[in-house]
Amino acid sequence: MRVCVVVASLLVAVLASSACSDSSTPPAVDLRRDSPVQQPDGPLADTVKPTADSAVPDHKLSKELGGAPDSTASVGSWKTASSPLMHTFWATWGSASDDVWAVGVAGKILHYTGGTWTEATSGHDKDLRGVWGKSKSDVWAAGSDGWILHYDGTAWSRTQVGSNTYFAVGGDKTTGEVWAVGEKGTIRHRKGGTWADESLSAVSEMLMGVWAQSASDAWVVGWNTTILHWDGSKWAPDTSSGVTANFSSIWGSGAQDIWIAGKGMVLRKDPFGWTAQDLTGTQGLFNDWSAVGGSGPLDVWVVGDGGLMLHYDGKGWKDFPKVSSMNLYGLRFVGPTDAWAVGQSGTLLHHTVP
Repeated sequence: MRVCVVVASLLVAVLASSACSDSSTPPAVDLRRDSPVQQPDGPLADTVKPTADSAVPDHKLSKELGGAPDSTASVGSWKTASSPLMHTFWATWGSASDDVWAVGVAGKILHYTGGTWTEATSGHDKDLRGVWGKSKSDVWAAGSDGWILHYDGTAWSRTQVGSNTYFAVGGDKTTGEVWAVGEKGTIRHRKGGTWADESLSAVSEMLMGVWAQSASDAWVVGWNTTILHWDGSKWAPDTSSGVTANFSSIWGSGAQDIWIAGKGMVLRKDPFGWTAQDLTGTQGLFNDWSAVGGSGPLDVWVVGDGGLMLHYDGKGWKDFPKVSSMNLYGLRFVGPTDAWAVGQSGTLLHHTVP
């Protein structure tokens, strides 16, 4: 694509020119369907209309994101790790390479301390769908029936906040503020030691993912193209994506580089707005992507059904050879070259870069 740059006196504006392209246009168990929560009846539209500028050229982002125009990250490898439990795990989070958590069905929690995964005792037997922490001694997990668990570095405790199921939990590492989101548009915000209800009356969708850049810049995504933004005082819908899809996960490397994964699509927000990624030539258009994450704007991954993985290297998306045939539901980078993916039947995959 050729981008025409017009420089006017005292003002530099980057104008998106018209595209000048020479190219032509055991069975899987779904995380979201394997839930006790009743899903809405009727088909949901999942069509995405990628633009010619779906994969934003690195030279556009180099200044805003600090990436070199031609830099790419080493892809590395994924390997299966031994799991002490064969339960399904739906989410993972870690503060470092020797402090990683995985949560799943029936309240099962695993902890990795650098050698092997071991089962943690929580006294909880309800499904846990999301996990996030501020530090090694401040970790949160949330799931079925409104239960929210907290780890203080020594033991897990629990409290029930409402009765709806939470699908994700996230927060701001600086202030320690936490959000738990879930069914029926539920949004709970913990600030100052108490949980407040911030659900919007106009939003009743399943909310599946939450990510915060700061206490005044947070995002929530969910079904039926739901994108919500928090500005520090209120939540507001963002309808500027230009796509129609079910969103399942959100992650960002910074305020100007945010990624959303969903059914048959990946969406990116950069300084120029939201764009649907061009997944032509990959299995991305036909898969339910459950989680998105990465080490930076030039090293992004999505994982989903049947162990499928896609990788973005700053230039485009490519299929990555499958390591497992099990559905993958959670993804977390715990360092620039260290990541974990978790999923069906105790699946634990470890990513490293030489």
